[in-house]
Amino acid sequence: MSKDEFILSIVIPTYNRSGLLEKTLDSIQAQSYGRWECIVVDDGSTDHTAAVVQKLQAADTRFKYLTRPADAVKGAPSCRNIGLAHAQGTYVMFFDSDDLLPATALANRMEVVQHNPDYDFWVFQTIRCKERMGDDTHIWNSLERPHSEDIPAFLGINPVWHTSGPVFSKKFLETNHLHYTEGVRSWQDWEFHLRVLLLSPHYYKCGNPKAAAYQRFHAQRAINKEQSDTIHRDRLDTCFMLIEEFQKAGQLSADIQRQFFKVCYFIMAQATSEALHAAHWKQLAAKLPAIGRLDVYFWRRYLVHQKHKQRRWHYKKKNLLEMLKERYFYKRFPVDDFSNRTWYKNTLT
Repeated sequence: MSKDEFILSIVIPTYNRSGLLEKTLDSIQAQSYGRWECIVVDDGSTDHTAAVVQKLQAADTRFKYLTRPADAVKGAPSCRNIGLAHAQGTYVMFFDSDDLLPATALANRMEVVQHNPDYDFWVFQTIRCKERMGDDTHIWNSLERPHSEDIPAFLGINPVWHTSGPVFSKKFLETNHLHYTEGVRSWQDWEFHLRVLLLSPHYYKCGNPKAAAYQRFHAQRAINKEQSDTIHRDRLDTCFMLIEEFQKAGQLSADIQRQFFKVCYFIMAQATSEALHAAHWKQLAAKLPAIGRLDVYFWRRYLVHQKHKQRRWHYKKKNLLEMLKERYFYKRFPVDDFSNRTWYKNTLT
């Protein structure tokens, strides 16, 4: 197949996942739709990743193996950007090195794309699995909500689609200089997809399970599942970067500021370090002026006492804070209520 015949470029960053990666690449090679290239970008693996990809590459030239240069920032965002720079297809799909594709998934996706050509990107479903495709029926999220609800959903830590969900027009990515933010160690896709949505793009959502990818839940946990204070600090810094992007775009409304406050509170509530907790409150208050000083002060004190709830001498203050929360602050906006999240709560029908 000549270079000009590639329609879809699949970009996969990877690091020390040779066993998982082999099954992922096998599922891509088994696609009934054949006009794709698969670009694997190695982030410095020390296992058998190179051998796995190069063996496939020798038999199928649609596979490409690249390595992150030593002077490039380590991490999946850099690898995705490297893959995007080398992509030759009209369309681009970012994929994780532990995900799987049913044999007809790309054919079904590209049929939707070709029948609905005038969009910047197309979003498809993701289904959870454990050992094999089909052993679970939980879907990533509903794709039926109106587009106007997608930014609030992402900001509500209720991401509408997974990494493998969108098929992007490469022209759209290039025209808008869209790249992953290098150095971000956690919530990379969340940050990227929110920046995409800030552009008010024209996109199409398709919930057909025949076009879905599968996300594997396995023993090798991703960095995104870590709960160290370093990760929490990185997530807060990512939120602060996004707040600036919303401000530049003129979309940092009072409602959006409240949503950012909620997600930052969610992150700080998981942190164990009071130093981390205290260091970001002033920055948060300065970046979100629509949040009243009294609200910021209350939720900071409330969180401190939540973390110290085992200390008896905090009980009286804690009870007072609970009363104030219930009677006043919770009614203003429920900062710690994420009960409306539908992420992986729905199943195939």
